[in-house]
Amino acid sequence: MQPYPQFQSITINALSLGHSWYNSLQAKLEKRLTRGLSFITSYTYSKNMEQVSFLNAQDAEPSRELVSYDRTHRLALSGVWELPLGRGRRLFRQAQGPLNWIIGGWQFNWIGNFQSGVPTPYPSGAELTGISPKLPPGEQTFDRWFNTGKASNLQAALDAQVPFYTRPGFTLRRIPLRFPDVRNPYEPQINLSLFKSLKFRERITGQFRVESFNFTNTPIFPGPNTDITSGNFGKVTRNQINFPRHIQVAMKLMF
Repeated sequence: MQPYPQFQSITINALSLGHSWYNSLQAKLEKRLTRGLSFITSYTYSKNMEQVSFLNAQDAEPSRELVSYDRTHRLALSGVWELPLGRGRRLFRQAQGPLNWIIGGWQFNWIGNFQSGVPTPYPSGAELTGISPKLPPGEQTFDRWFNTGKASNLQAALDAQVPFYTRPGFTLRRIPLRFPDVRNPYEPQINLSLFKSLKFRERITGQFRVESFNFTNTPIFPGPNTDITSGNFGKVTRNQINFPRHIQVAMKLMF
């Protein structure tokens, strides 16, 4: 009889080289429910870094830079206001019957989101001369989101005083993956709703609600074109990536 083959198990321990860092200053202002009004306002100032991606396969360690979802500033507003109308409220406190049924039981709600855009990726086929690609205040437009000056080689770029030049073939990348000071477009987003509580009988109640998402119908566009060989280099395409204003009406019955 042939002996059974013997197997030897081998354990490989992988060494993790990745790191991430998150630092923030957070503040919150809260008003608890009094007189029908409550709200929360929170602000975060932060910086989120990572060291997980290699710029070149030959690199000894990953590149340390901003994460793709970093947002320096974030302000969030939310609240509920029970309108002071109807029986027992500040206004029309003696209202009865149909008048109280119409004007009473209304509640206004809001959620607002104001934040920085995420870091814009650096062009993959370019290198920097040392001149900042960030435009001065007031000069940034959708047609020129950053300084798009470029040349075919380093010397030509230095002579023309432009920030980019095409990386020569078979050379290592030296610039990081993302701009540290140029951000993709972002606009405030506001959602509003109006609720009305209805009471038909002692154990039968309802709620009528009107909700509007992206109430201001503010579009958010994608980041600029970062292909240094493209004729649209540095331009932001006006293709809306968020939902346009959406309004919905609903009725809820509880028994």
